[in-house]
Amino acid sequence: MDIILTQRFLPERGGSIQWLVNLFRESPTPFKVITNQYSEPTENPFTNAKLIQDKILLSDWGITSIDSLLKYFKMWRMLSKELVTGEINYIHCSKILPEGFVAVITKLLTFKKVKIICFAHGEEFKAYNSSRQLKFLYKLIIKRIDLIVANSNFTKQQLLKLPNPKRIEVLHPCINLSDFESTKSKSELRKLYGFEDSDKILLTVGRLTPRKNQIGVLKVIIDHYLTQDHIKYLMIGTGEQQQELQDLINLHNLTHRVQILSNVSDEQKKDYYHLSDIFVMPSIDTGYDLEGFGMVYVEAQACGLPVICGNSGGEIEAIEGNQSSFFVSNQHDLGEVLMKLVDNECNNNFDNSRLFAEKFSALENYQSYQSFVSLK
Repeated sequence: MDIILTQRFLPERGGSIQWLVNLFRESPTPFKVITNQYSEPTENPFTNAKLIQDKILLSDWGITSIDSLLKYFKMWRMLSKELVTGEINYIHCSKILPEGFVAVITKLLTFKKVKIICFAHGEEFKAYNSSRQLKFLYKLIIKRIDLIVANSNFTKQQLLKLPNPKRIEVLHPCINLSDFESTKSKSELRKLYGFEDSDKILLTVGRLTPRKNQIGVLKVIIDHYLTQDHIKYLMIGTGEQQQELQDLINLHNLTHRVQILSNVSDEQKKDYYHLSDIFVMPSIDTGYDLEGFGMVYVEAQACGLPVICGNSGGEIEAIEGNQSSFFVSNQHDLGEVLMKLVDNECNNNFDNSRLFAEKFSALENYQSYQSFVSLK
């Protein structure tokens, strides 16, 4: 029996959560998931897994506050019970901190010969370096983690700048390709959601934060397409920059053309991918946050979209080799590439995007993961 330890899970959304779900859906054997108890019911996406839940969601990964200590204790108690009462072979941790820390401490206190595997996503490393306490916790446990699975070569390089773990393998996040097939045509979807066939629709899916750089896309529209009503821009997500973006939309009277869409279901997200023309998320390094990979780039390509991404982290690995997608390094390049795509000046076969996305299939991803885990 294996255990997945993750403080964040459904109904929350995010690439790291979805990667865990997509990967372990392919597991043929039963396992357990220790995770947070949310106020709304948690959907169990697995047919062969049991969810074990308590309120363990940490607002601070440190161990100096009473609230954090209490939640760390709850995680330790839940995991130690499973280790003591069951035959557990592997603990799969969604991150090095805080989950990997709990797994290492629990293993030491229960004297169990369980293997610990942690996923690394890239954006967390600047957090590790942001405080002496987190640096200390990282150094305390890193040599006791048996395997770290990095979501990109870029993330692996970030890991190597820190005290080295025992072993690192690279595995790009995966999707279930069938989840992104549509039974409706683009025209039917546009009619359903109130768009015209003549519209040119840009789409971003991700948290509304400086790193995702939705504001950069919006500025291109303001600078080059302010009076062209057929250019539409949809942003799916919520986040700290939402009000700033909305204020800019209001200031330039773009409410009929630029929309921020919150509380979008997975089925609706798929529809928005299929009714759009271009996926654009030119992520940047903000100095405290960066893109480790970016599963949404793969999702967009699975729906046949050309992709524009940034050049600040591991996101290039999500499009590398696909001639129908582009990376940009600055605001000027973003404007140039976006205008060429909007004005149909790129003579690419965008069906290549769908074929390219097949390399990120969940079944192959799980087989690679199992080969890493089984190596001694």
